[in-house]
Amino acid sequence: MTSDKKIISSQKYLHIFTLAVLGLSQPLLGTFSNSPEFFVAWKFTTNELAVFSITLFLFPPLTLITFQTTARLAGLACGQVVYYGLFFILSLLAIYTNIHAYIDKHAIAWVTSTIASACLLAITLKSVVFSRFLAQFAYVTPLFLIAFIFPFASNGQISWGNDTASTEQSSKRSFSNRVPVVLIVLDALPAKTLLDGRGKIDAGLFPNIADFSSDSVRYIDALAPDLHTVASIPKMLSGLKKTPNGATYQNYDDTLFSLLSPDYQIIAYEAGTAMCEPGICLSGTDGDTGRLAGILFDVVFLYSHLLDADSLGSRELFSNRLHDFGNFHVSNTSNAKGEILATADILRRFSERRAGALGDITSLIEEITQLSPSDATFIYFHSLLTHDPFDGLPQGKFYSPDNLPGLTEKVWDSDWLALQGYQRHILQVTYVDKFIGEILDALKKNGLYDKSMIILTSDHGVSFRGGSLYRYSRKDIHSAPAGVARFDMFRVPLIIKYPKALNKKGISPGDVSGLDLVPTILDVLEADFDIALDGQSVVENPIFGETDIEQHFSITARRNIRRTKLRYFSDNKIDQVFKVSRQPWMIGREIDSLSVAKKNDERIQLVSAITDLRNFDEDSPYQSIRVDGTVINRGQHDTDIDIAIAVNEKICSTTQTYKDWGKTSFYALLDPACLDNARNQIEFYGSNDCSPDNCVLRHIPTDAKIGVVEKGEEIIQLSDGKTLSRIPTGDINYWVDDFSCERGRCVISGWAVHTAGPADLTDVYWRSDEDFEHATEAQIERAEVANLHGGNGYSGFKFHLPEDRLDHARISLLFVFPQGYFLVNHVWRTDLSSTQ
Repeated sequence: MTSDKKIISSQKYLHIFTLAVLGLSQPLLGTFSNSPEFFVAWKFTTNELAVFSITLFLFPPLTLITFQTTARLAGLACGQVVYYGLFFILSLLAIYTNIHAYIDKHAIAWVTSTIASACLLAITLKSVVFSRFLAQFAYVTPLFLIAFIFPFASNGQISWGNDTASTEQSSKRSFSNRVPVVLIVLDALPAKTLLDGRGKIDAGLFPNIADFSSDSVRYIDALAPDLHTVASIPKMLSGLKKTPNGATYQNYDDTLFSLLSPDYQIIAYEAGTAMCEPGICLSGTDGDTGRLAGILFDVVFLYSHLLDADSLGSRELFSNRLHDFGNFHVSNTSNAKGEILATADILRRFSERRAGALGDITSLIEEITQLSPSDATFIYFHSLLTHDPFDGLPQGKFYSPDNLPGLTEKVWDSDWLALQGYQRHILQVTYVDKFIGEILDALKKNGLYDKSMIILTSDHGVSFRGGSLYRYSRKDIHSAPAGVARFDMFRVPLIIKYPKALNKKGISPGDVSGLDLVPTILDVLEADFDIALDGQSVVENPIFGETDIEQHFSITARRNIRRTKLRYFSDNKIDQVFKVSRQPWMIGREIDSLSVAKKNDERIQLVSAITDLRNFDEDSPYQSIRVDGTVINRGQHDTDIDIAIAVNEKICSTTQTYKDWGKTSFYALLDPACLDNARNQIEFYGSNDCSPDNCVLRHIPTDAKIGVVEKGEEIIQLSDGKTLSRIPTGDINYWVDDFSCERGRCVISGWAVHTAGPADLTDVYWRSDEDFEHATEAQIERAEVANLHGGNGYSGFKFHLPEDRLDHARISLLFVFPQGYFLVNHVWRTDLSSTQ
């Protein structure tokens, strides 16, 4: 009896259905059940959740059954091949997604799953009983769907009742003083970031916030109601202490949105929450044409995580890592060929979606300009621009973003890396200060500023101390070092500009919390109704003049600021933020004024230094001031290496190396004042054991590859004297994953291998119309390429260019290998209509 007779056609379809559910639908349903923030961020209604869950459950198996049916119609042999292939792949996915959580090694998990899948296919073909069991199991799979939906309904995250109930109730309420209300929440901003040594807003770093504070009442002891956005924001918008399972309006009888509607026009830009009911809010994410694409993007991203969790972080960090679903603009997940990108590239593009926060600011300002000063309007704006990853500079300029080096399991590895993170955080807030000024200017131009109640606050803080957590949860906050919980995590800015008619300005000490926002707003609006709230109005709290700040701002708070911030960053001076350094006395010194050893430091060799200082433009929004690098440490010392970075023969920054996945890496931000509007020369020096009284710098050798100085048809010579021959076209395989430009900065990434071997790429050069210039060394691991072509796996590259360096929509790339070079002309930008 043949296997085809043992397994009848109907059983084959049921096999595929069962395995598709187990390998595709169920892993996604299980993951989404642990990530309710996905549905919150994308503002799912009850009906949309039902449609989404049913689609997620049925779409994969029905699609594959359709494919199997089509193959069967093409012929019996074709149908059998497709059946065996689908059976093996789906069983492989089903087994892997379930066992990888228990097998740490990525490769071992795949091998084990492959063997188990082959055994499962063999058993199914041999055993009639098992074949029937697998087919009958298809009728049980709807239990996965029920198990997914039930918790959402039972814990209140999904309401099956009338979503308009609170809106109807609010229609019975009214306000005697219908002044406009603006609530701006900056994410993850501790109050001390904004303050100088006296406890005032640092006007040198944050002029717009300082100017706004001078018109307002600043509550100097204000605390965040919780430690995380999804818990803190609901408390701020409801005035209630309760902590439900989801930051969604279904969990609350009333929020500011429902209380003010329909008397007020509501404009809301939420981030990470869904506290505004559908139909009440007029803007924000409503009507986003990219919503469906964004949802599909997140689904692909989540499943990619399940298949390659090692590259995206541990499963324990999964929910925390992706708590910002849906709050960024949507990027493509495919390359120019339409192929799905590698998981690492998807992660990169996911991080770039935060640029959508700038679009929100632009949209908000446009909406403000269209408002009538006579309208009662409530504007809610929650901005993620103060959230990492940090890439902002003063005046709205920016540099290449990246995650925060030195965070291992959310703990700062060293004081220096924490200090560098704090430097980037402060610069990020100076960046956001510009946009706060633009929002306030729009309110002034439209005649809304004086008559409005405007609130600026934050939902929680963050910490920048070596050995301390960057973010604390309610479970571990009690173990935080002294001062961290109070001044880093809970103490947040709270600045309220009352309507001009109330004539309230100054500072107000005392216990105040984000819970007090709702009662305070209702008090100012003279609401004609009572509502049970956990907070209380602060309108009548004592107010003192700014000149009395030292009398009311506690000595403990001032001491904390001086020890943790002003020790490194001086008051009111942006240049001091750039001068934070391992050896600050060295900054600005000419190399000729320092002792430099005649011999290079042979213990250390610079492997790579990623930056672009050859054509620095101070007027460009993109500032290439970040330097990243790796070194080889041949010395015996176990301590990290101090490195001094000289630009144009002057010390511009000093930094220290750190261990990063077995590599010795470093990074630093350069003060733009160090750089010329032209080509800049950069050099690196070892500066261990240096002091103002006794210091000898040792030059760190590097290949100093700047560009191709001579070129011909078959042979080129590099600036280091090395001569290379052209590699035949048939011996090269390459692909450019991305060549796109945004906000004045272009990113180019991809891979290249020499298929005749050895495969490893060493360097990449580029040109537009000018001579070739060195872009980067091959430093990105591409395991999938190494699996096909061999080599050490580091065949990937990525580098940035200012957009104004490009004369065309294309560039040429020159790939350098140990045995020669290969030239690729006309690499087209992937974000334009031009194609390769």
